[in-house]
Amino acid sequence: MLYLDANILLRCLVDPLTDEGAEVQATATRLLAQIERNETIATFSEIVLQQVAYFLISPSQYGMPAREAIPRLRSIIGLNGLRFSDEDYSVFIRALALLEVRPSIGLADYLVLARCEYNGWDLATFDRKLAGVAGVPVWGQSQTGDR
Repeated sequence: MLYLDANILLRCLVDPLTDEGAEVQATATRLLAQIERNETIATFSEIVLQQVAYFLISPSQYGMPAREAIPRLRSIIGLNGLRFSDEDYSVFIRALALLEVRPSIGLADYLVLARCEYNGWDLATFDRKLAGVAGVPVWGQSQTGDR
């Protein structure tokens, strides 16, 4: 199995700025085509997904609108030759769905929330925005301390 780093995915998702970048993009695109055809089996973790989303969406990086980035991320996750645990796949898809509705919070927080939802865990956070989406109080404001 091949483990994909964020830069492999990014090269396929953004336009190259140089001739060298175009060559690297072509190489990365060929690899993802092999993965789509099940000629190569691969995986990546949620930190890679978060890095890719950050670089795509961040105004200080590529500045891609979330409405454009999210379908691209979903298409990568859906490649035939990618292998994820059922939990990871569900968490990735749920986190992207949350990001689509409210991109101002960011994928990292939504990955945390989606993992909590999947496992039935309570979420402890001081982040007011995330607590609001999760439907939980900010930690320490309503808890009895016995969690």
